[in-house]
Amino acid sequence: MRPAANVLTGHLVKNLPHFLFNFPEDVDEEKMCNKFASIFLFPEKTFKQEIYGSHRKELYIEELIDLRQAYGISVAAIVHEAYDLGIIDRDHYIYWFESIIKDNPREEGWGEYLFPETLGKENRINAIISGQIL
Repeated sequence: MRPAANVLTGHLVKNLPHFLFNFPEDVDEEKMCNKFASIFLFPEKTFKQEIYGSHRKELYIEELIDLRQAYGISVAAIVHEAYDLGIIDRDHYIYWFESIIKDNPREEGWGEYLFPETLGKENRINAIISGQIL
């Protein structure tokens, strides 16, 4: 698990926009705050390096848990970002939210990934090489 200081940083960054911006009533304030935190904690260049490419047919729960633990960004936010950056298509985005995230919106139990970060990266690279991730 991440050190308490990292958890606190993530919470502060996610909540900072509530104090910095005056959101119009027709805007989903929580979604905007999550987007702000994603950009701040997990910038686009780093995101694309970690996700290994500018287009993917699929994302896998194990790799997203790995990234969640490394950057303090929820799986849902990672899926949103992958869609917003054009890395996954709308069908895969909808699949994630309707089939996976909807059943566990608090992402309970997601975070006990069995491999350390370096092995997680190695597994993703090997999956790309073997053609499992396209």
